[in-house]
Amino acid sequence: MMGDARGLIAPYLTPVFANAWLIPGSPYITKHEQDMATAQNAAMITLGCFRALALATAEKYDCDFVIADFGPFFGLMNRTYIMSCDYILPNVFPDSFSLQAVDTFLITVLPGWHDKQREIVYNEPAQVSEALDRYRYPRVPPKILPFLITSYKIPRMRDQFVDRAASRWVNAITNYVTVKNNLSLFF
Repeated sequence: MMGDARGLIAPYLTPVFANAWLIPGSPYITKHEQDMATAQNAAMITLGCFRALALATAEKYDCDFVIADFGPFFGLMNRTYIMSCDYILPNVFPDSFSLQAVDTFLITVLPGWHDKQREIVYNEPAQVSEALDRYRYPRVPPKILPFLITSYKIPRMRDQFVDRAASRWVNAITNYVTVKNNLSLFF
């Protein structure tokens, strides 16, 4: 896929429901993570084709949005996919582990990813720059949308209240992200 992105063919999409389609994934794609780690810059370009593929698919099927669901790990493949997106909608559970993951993501992971993206975009030779242009790889980091807190139970649907244990974590995560946002840690 290091060739010209203009030759990229949009895949067949599986219809899910009206106006929603799915490109089925595979757990075997992670087998390539180790190969990519040995050639990080080439991986960024190669996986710049993820963006080109998403854009080609959106154009072919006249999609307004392309939503990609990534696993909950910070490997090279996820980093490259995520950094080729326009927006990130992080989802978390209302628990202490997610609060720790939010902290790690905002303080350590995301700034490191942004630094690597800047290094690749601005400090690489012309050949790499041309490849990034072919794949329409973004020159700016993705914007972070509000965190989506999921998988908490509403014990009595008629009351529409979140239970106390979940609400404590929802508030803690919301407050933490708000404080970090006020400290300009969102890029």
